[in-house]
Amino acid sequence: MKTENNTSEKVRYLTTRIEKNLNSPNQEMIGVFGINSDIVVREALKSVNIPYRILGHFVTDENPDVYTLFASRVMNYAMQIYQRQGMTERQRNLLLRKLTSFTGEVNDDDPYLSQLDKLDRIATRSFRNNYCKECLKLLKEIEEIENTKYILSVEIGLGGFNYDVLQKLKNIDSPDLLIVINSIRPLDFERTILDGSAGLNPSYSRDLVWRYFASTDTINCD
Repeated sequence: MKTENNTSEKVRYLTTRIEKNLNSPNQEMIGVFGINSDIVVREALKSVNIPYRILGHFVTDENPDVYTLFASRVMNYAMQIYQRQGMTERQRNLLLRKLTSFTGEVNDDDPYLSQLDKLDRIATRSFRNNYCKECLKLLKEIEEIENTKYILSVEIGLGGFNYDVLQKLKNIDSPDLLIVINSIRPLDFERTILDGSAGLNPSYSRDLVWRYFASTDTINCD
């Protein structure tokens, strides 16, 4: 019973944090850590009262490139809109052109677009960041929504809480996006992974995590 009550408390707290960040003009990242983090995130996303859209969910184990995973969820989300006739043929083609302009040929029948591995052709990270922002902006125009954000749920696989993953997510930097990250491992464990991936000596004070998360935007579910 105590565990259930504790989980409910975490859900309520996270719901409050999500609602606050959905109203923020900036991109935000929330981190949820511990053995019940997946349950807490799932229940909190069901509970928020402010209008929002779930862009998708991925586990970092699926692919080492965050942009590839992000783009595949954007495409899958867009195809769902198209299939329920919420998107015109012209809008669909515009979004596809944005994809193919920097990934090469893609097959939009594949909801997860494995072909997006071709993203490694892109020379600059800033191009990818701008692409992500443009796609989100286009989706909002297509859906004719204003006062809300898309929510991307990211589950961290073992070793995935590293500098490369977090920096790419942070660099998307879109006012139309809220990223909710969860790991079933404790924050202290993931901090060690993050520091090591950035080449920091374990004896140093470990505060790199606060580069990505405000202290009020982290929640421990253990």
